[in-house]
Amino acid sequence: MLAAETISESVETDPLALVQDQRLRRFARYWLDKRGGHNATRRADIDPTEIPWILPLIWLYDYEPDGQRLRCRLAGESIRETYPMNIVGRCMDEFLPASEWPDIRAHYLSVLDGASIGHARGRVYRPEIGQGGYVERVILPLSDESGARNTMLIGATSYSLRSIASPEALVAQTRSLIPLASLS
Repeated sequence: MLAAETISESVETDPLALVQDQRLRRFARYWLDKRGGHNATRRADIDPTEIPWILPLIWLYDYEPDGQRLRCRLAGESIRETYPMNIVGRCMDEFLPASEWPDIRAHYLSVLDGASIGHARGRVYRPEIGQGGYVERVILPLSDESGARNTMLIGATSYSLRSIASPEALVAQTRSLIPLASLS
C-alpha cells in the first residue's frame, strides 16, 4: 500500500514547496489565483491561452458519481505519449494497474471533496511499455458553474521515463494532500 500523508501549516511555511517541478507548482498557483471565493476553481475560469507552458502535461477527468469513476476528458501530448492506448474517453480503472487503482481512486476522490490539493511523486512502472521512472503530479478539483459542487479534476503530470530491467529498483510513490486552508 502506498503512503498518504496530510501536510499542515506547521510542517512548512509554504506547503506548495512540496511540489518540486516548477511547472507543476506554477500551475497550482494559477489554479489558486483563479479560485476566487469558491471552494474550488470553476472549470470556466481555466483559460488554456493563459497556460500554454503546461498544456502538454495537463489532464482533465469527469467524475461519474454513480460508479465513482473518473473518465478522461482531455490529455495533453506528454500524457498521451505515456500510454500505449488512447486514454481519452476511458475511465481510469480501465487503463491503470488493478493493484494500484484503490489507492489512486481514494486519493483522487479526497481531492474531489475540495478541501485540498493532491500531490504525488515517486516511482512509476508501465509493464506494457517496459518503462519506469519518476513521476510527479498535482491534482486539483474543478467545480460546476455555480462553484458549489466539484464535478471534475484537473491536474498536470511530469514523467521522466526510461527502460528498466526491474521495477523493484524504483522508490515507492507517495501521495499527499495539501489543505487549502494552509495556502494563502
